[in-house]
Amino acid sequence: MNKSHYFVILFFWVFWNSSAQTFKSTKMIKGFDLTSETIFSINQDKNGFVWLATSRGVKYSDGIAMMQLPEHVGVHFSAKQLIHTDVDGHIWIYQTKGKPIVFYYDLTSWRRIPLSLEEGAESLKLSNIQLYVTGSGTDKMLYLVAGNEIIVQDMKGKFVKKFPVDPTAKGRFISFFTSAEDHVHFIYEKSIFAFRNNALQEL
Repeated sequence: MNKSHYFVILFFWVFWNSSAQTFKSTKMIKGFDLTSETIFSINQDKNGFVWLATSRGVKYSDGIAMMQLPEHVGVHFSAKQLIHTDVDGHIWIYQTKGKPIVFYYDLTSWRRIPLSLEEGAESLKLSNIQLYVTGSGTDKMLYLVAGNEIIVQDMKGKFVKKFPVDPTAKGRFISFFTSAEDHVHFIYEKSIFAFRNNALQEL
């Protein structure tokens, strides 16, 4: 497949994926009491609970009652949050701007994930922070786009790789996807990168 065809396919995939994730709630969703909130994403965990990232924070439901994040988790967030569900059906919640914050819920307990950031980076006012998780069990890997960097690390915060990306040349980050060969791809407005063999390759 040549590069132009590759970009056309990815364009339609990204358009469908992004356009389906933000909408206004004007009808009741079973188990939720929403008053015209903006919904950024809808996810479902392994137990069948439905999770919503909304303009008023993260909420989840078993289909009967609506619940919010525990106070000891929610207190850490000060900006828009998004949700990622990994292959185990576990929940990841992260802040999309300001201080990079990631929490992981294994359906039993919550824990904050240490991030492999440079000293002082957590005090920066970053924007368009995005998280993607691959792997299962204790072998999960985190891919974090934060500011002008792509950071790859494990769940314990062990640094694997860090790559600078020039936003002027590559544009704004849009989305992730995993190929049939299990390579994680990073889609920017003007370019696409693949993480292969611990290296970031521009396609």
